[in-house]
Amino acid sequence: GNFLMSRGEKCIAEAFNGQLKQLRGRFFVVIRILVDGEGGIYACRDVLAAAGIIVEPVGRGMHVPAVEIRNKIIKQIFRSVLHSLPYKLPKFLYKYLVFFSISRINMYPVSSRADPTPARELFTGRKIDYKRDVRIGFGEYVQIDAYPNPRNDATKSRTVGALALDPRGNLHGSVRFYVLGTEKKRVTIVTRDSWVKMVMTPEIIDYINDISKLNES
Repeated sequence: GNFLMSRGEKCIAEAFNGQLKQLRGRFFVVIRILVDGEGGIYACRDVLAAAGIIVEPVGRGMHVPAVEIRNKIIKQIFRSVLHSLPYKLPKFLYKYLVFFSISRINMYPVSSRADPTPARELFTGRKIDYKRDVRIGFGEYVQIDAYPNPRNDATKSRTVGALALDPRGNLHGSVRFYVLGTEKKRVTIVTRDSWVKMVMTPEIIDYINDISKLNES
């Protein structure tokens, strides 16, 4: 997933184009988009019209009901996960919790459809597999292969501690991880297909809490 850097027309248009490419790559045809009063989105109507898509704004001060409901559920998932963590999550990882929350809601059956097929299964064309798609929760502490690969250098560790972030949604069940200890220079986010779950010790909890404090100062 990508996070909007701004609500400007250019940024939103790029996000729309990215989503449309993904949908077309899965042979979905987008005919109509319902939008609320968000000016940046409505300003993209010419870009969307050029792609053969009709933009239909709702009334002034109104919102698209189906979208509003799902946004509320995403926020509920976000809050429940955030407050269930044994540490204070650094704010620079909030966007990954948003991505994780979206990935969870897309696994739920859609009540507005005649059949209960989840949006994820409709998009990917494959059934949700617990062992592949739900094998780790957000924020769990793990050990992953070191990055970059230390090869045969005996002076470098072969694994590093990391926190699980969001699933990548591929056939390998890949997950993004935040590598602990990289926040002092440049935060490192990596994708891995395998990992070893570790016990969340008091020392790790204190370390992450310290990162959060530094991030807020």
